[in-house]
Amino acid sequence: HRIHTKCCPVPIALTFLTQLVMLKKKLRYTVVPTLPEKRPEWLLENHNGQLPALHNRDGTTLVGSLAIAEYLEEKHPHISLSREGTYTYQKVLDKTRGFFPALTAFILNKEPAQEETLREEMYAQLDLLDRLLRSTPGRYTSGIEITLADLYLAPQLFHAVVTMDKFKHDEILNFSGDPVRPGLETFMTLMFGMKEFNDKKAYYNMDQVIYGWRVARGEARTGPKKTDEDNL
Repeated sequence: HRIHTKCCPVPIALTFLTQLVMLKKKLRYTVVPTLPEKRPEWLLENHNGQLPALHNRDGTTLVGSLAIAEYLEEKHPHISLSREGTYTYQKVLDKTRGFFPALTAFILNKEPAQEETLREEMYAQLDLLDRLLRSTPGRYTSGIEITLADLYLAPQLFHAVVTMDKFKHDEILNFSGDPVRPGLETFMTLMFGMKEFNDKKAYYNMDQVIYGWRVARGEARTGPKKTDEDNL
């Protein structure tokens, strides 16, 4: 498998999902960082240049992190990531579909008049996730076993932890006191400690996450390399 990804850090946690699924299923793959002007012809003609994209040796191509993850789950079921528990992974994704849009709106906002409303909307999404996790008998969103939904949410939550602390001075993963959202905080600790999450082949560190969001906020230049000015 070859995975084509954007070259520059971008605030799109979903691109991490594809690699987490590959690693969890112990599949061999190659990451191909792809500049906009270097996108292959098949990607432009068949998928309008969309990234991330999967290109198999048999010629199969697919774009979109979740679509790729579901394709890999179907083609490589030896390690299942779709077993139904209290909820199906699809139901979890439906219940939590507002999380990343709320995070994006909150982190990108620079209007003081909108800040409190967007913060409350973000907190509501965090509370929803906490209730969901506390409603299942296991440690994961569907129950006892990990599913695609957990791998889908983990990178988004990592972005939330990093960016809410950096840009909004909000700590949502509390290491020093009693947890505010015990189900969610336990889940985040579990997922962030997963060996696949920390695999050097896929891992995006905190500095890369912050840089990507600084670009999105108009506070840094986009490009494969950061300048000294961007580091100020």
